[in-house]
Amino acid sequence: MGKLRQILKTGEEKLSKAGCESPAFDAMCLFEKAFGMDRQAVILYGDQPADERGTAVFIGDIARRASKTPLQYILGRWPFGDLELLVGEGVLIPREDTLVLCNTALEYIDGTCAVADLCAGTGAVGLTLSAHSGCRVDCFEGEKDAYSYLEKNIAQYPFPVRAVYMDIVKQTSEQRYDMMVANPPYIKTAALGGLADEVKKEPSIALDGGADGLLFYRSITKNWLPCLKKGKALAVEIGHDQGEEVSEIFAQAGLENVRTVCDLAGLDRVVVGVKNK
Repeated sequence: MGKLRQILKTGEEKLSKAGCESPAFDAMCLFEKAFGMDRQAVILYGDQPADERGTAVFIGDIARRASKTPLQYILGRWPFGDLELLVGEGVLIPREDTLVLCNTALEYIDGTCAVADLCAGTGAVGLTLSAHSGCRVDCFEGEKDAYSYLEKNIAQYPFPVRAVYMDIVKQTSEQRYDMMVANPPYIKTAALGGLADEVKKEPSIALDGGADGLLFYRSITKNWLPCLKKGKALAVEIGHDQGEEVSEIFAQAGLENVRTVCDLAGLDRVVVGVKNK
């Protein structure tokens, strides 16, 4: 058995050779998973021998990461804002950019609101909205694997959030809501092949937005706006180059006060509009 510090270094080197963008960070995350030790502990105890079980787990996880399995899937959990969500194969990994959608939606809701979270995935958006406002949220998800993670994540927290198994393209709700949010698939089908290897390991059905990337925005405005109360808002996450097109879809659907919100990089990230008719 090698020393802890040397095993960590070897893991970093393997990830670097495999072309991982952040080999030191990834190796440290996997090291902490395998040995229960953070970087400070490695500094203090790195010359101690590594136990056999932890070494086997670490080496196996490094191999998975080197083969471009997403770090989040290997860890099984990933932070999103104030939450920590269960993730794994079959569900889209929550990304920091989606906090722009959450923050935008929070401008329109309060604790008395009933919110519909369409294409909910892990429940990142719905859980965040409820955590920060106390609103009631129905999280709609129609993919079996993703729905399983949605249920598990909702069960972790004491918020008034429930999972609803539903294909939002083919079905709709009889409920009426004070707010609707969605982070739908929005990548053009033809562009899926050019995604990073890690992203290709995520479910394509959670990424594929149809030929022009706009399929879900059209479906939501056509089928779900009747479920939105008058004077209430719909907010959606978009691709960085879709602001104008999604804003036009919103306008054609009769939404007013339509605006685009940018992320920290200055790229279009959210379109929001109000139903006044």
